[in-house]
Amino acid sequence: MDRITTERLIIRRFTQDDWQDLYEYLSNPGVVFYEPYDVFSEEACKQEAIARAGDPAFWAVCLKNNKVIGNLYLGEQDFDAFELGFVFNENYQHKGYATESAKALIGHMFRESVQEG
Repeated sequence: MDRITTERLIIRRFTQDDWQDLYEYLSNPGVVFYEPYDVFSEEACKQEAIARAGDPAFWAVCLKNNKVIGNLYLGEQDFDAFELGFVFNENYQHKGYATESAKALIGHMFRESVQEG
């Protein structure tokens, strides 16, 4: 399992047990305002956690105590391009976590690409 650590964070694959932390931020209208989906119910978050656990484009961003505070999306698009997106719990916004986790994930992906190539 891919696991990336930074000074403050763990970036890892989702598990189905992450649904409660997902619900904490995906049920917040202010957090999902600019997303292409509406707020999630508890049941929808349970299903979403399962779906994200099987989707290699989604990464859980966790504090060192393993609490999921947000997520990154790094999905391959047409023309060998990638899309990077993020959504974070409102309680953890404006603290540099998105920047820190995105830099770590991009660095990880480049290192993996070089090793495979």
